[in-house]
Amino acid sequence: MSSPHRIHVLLGKALQAGQPSREFLGRLTTLADELQAETPPIGLALLGGQGEAEAAWSWLNQHHADLLPPKNFCFFDLASRDTIGNVSALSAWLQETGWASQVELNFISTSYHVDRLRLVDTYLRPQSLLNALRPSLADSSLHWTSAPFLPPQSSNPFVRCLAKIYLLGERLLPLLINLEGILSGTLTSLHPLALREWDTALATFQTPMLNSLNEAPPFETVCERVYKKIKQLQTWHRESLPSLLQTSSVHLPPVALLRDLLRELRTLTDLDQPHFDSLFSPPP
Repeated sequence: MSSPHRIHVLLGKALQAGQPSREFLGRLTTLADELQAETPPIGLALLGGQGEAEAAWSWLNQHHADLLPPKNFCFFDLASRDTIGNVSALSAWLQETGWASQVELNFISTSYHVDRLRLVDTYLRPQSLLNALRPSLADSSLHWTSAPFLPPQSSNPFVRCLAKIYLLGERLLPLLINLEGILSGTLTSLHPLALREWDTALATFQTPMLNSLNEAPPFETVCERVYKKIKQLQTWHRESLPSLLQTSSVHLPPVALLRDLLRELRTLTDLDQPHFDSLFSPPP
């Protein structure tokens, strides 16, 4: 089988009511732009095993069928449950086709996701999700395209505030990934960049920003829970982080607590959640 010269790899995001969410649509639109600019032969890999690949293919067929490569140049990840599973499935497909050392891969995701994957791949490589593609694929064959985080029309100040908190939560994640690497034995020390990202993000959670959460009816309950989660993270910073700075003291309970706190914060501030739909509805 002949091979494409480049494969665009779309990273999925959880569907809402069986359909691509606002953020996922941003990734799909960016993918369509990339396909429009390409010269065949190209390939396409749709990742996300919880229905995202099928939903993405359906949307692309409906809106940009003329841009799609032939199906024998396409991969649909139908079973994975997370990004590491996505990449492992992609790697297996590339090995099966014999294309692993012949093509370039262009990963497409939301800007914050691309930034995190690249940061981890550069500074915490033993923890990188892209390791499943190595050593078959050279670093020079990996490329990245970022989709916008928010729709252009998102001028609502509450939306902007929640988005900022979500992105700050993203900047806290490298420290968690670093600590998990130490626990698993793939890393031996805390990287200064992970600590710097943590300190910078946590310092941004200042009272004026948090007070703006109180000005967003009818989301008082959400705001209260976000406020509480940030306070818990600040407590974790004071009470748990100092002992973890000595890597010989890294143990599971405080790392597991941090994992839970960050997951809950990101879920609370994920603007793709259905209860935020009214914030994106066009004015009557």
